[in-house]
Amino acid sequence: SNATAVGSGAADKAVGQLGITAIGKDALGALGTGPTSVGNYNTAVGWSCLDGTIDGANNTAVGVGALSADCVNDNTAMGVDALTLFTGSNATAIGSGAADAATSAANLTAVGKNAAGAVTSSDDHTAVGADALASCTTGAQNTAIGTSAAFSLTGSSNVMVGMQAGYYASTVDHSVAIGRDALLGVASFTE
Repeated sequence: SNATAVGSGAADKAVGQLGITAIGKDALGALGTGPTSVGNYNTAVGWSCLDGTIDGANNTAVGVGALSADCVNDNTAMGVDALTLFTGSNATAIGSGAADAATSAANLTAVGKNAAGAVTSSDDHTAVGADALASCTTGAQNTAIGTSAAFSLTGSSNVMVGMQAGYYASTVDHSVAIGRDALLGVASFTE
């Protein structure tokens, strides 16, 4: 099976999965407990990371609690609790607490401490920068690049680029803000 496991409970239930690496207490601890023997090509480095995944494949988690729920396929999480509640596919989170509330958000990319920190199930978000898109719970299709860009945003289809761009913009839809503090004080605006 080409497996490597180091640590108490690391991949201890795996049964024939290919190409798995589990380093840390309980890393990949649930893999192989489902009805099928899938879950190939997973890498988990850190205490309790990828510990809830039963049969997901092609996942990489580095950091305590990263990708800790039963996720599906093709996810990458690096940082303490990055994507810790995520159960879906095709997500990338890098940074402590990045996308840590996300459960099933499709096509999610979060890079930076607490980036996309409140996103749960809304789709197609890209957040790059510490606290970028940190409060978005209901909006979708948003792009926030820069420290605290779109910090308070709950709207959809927005692009906020620059430090604190759209910081207080909460119920804003279909807007573009480029530059430091652009749309900083706007709370509500639609098209």
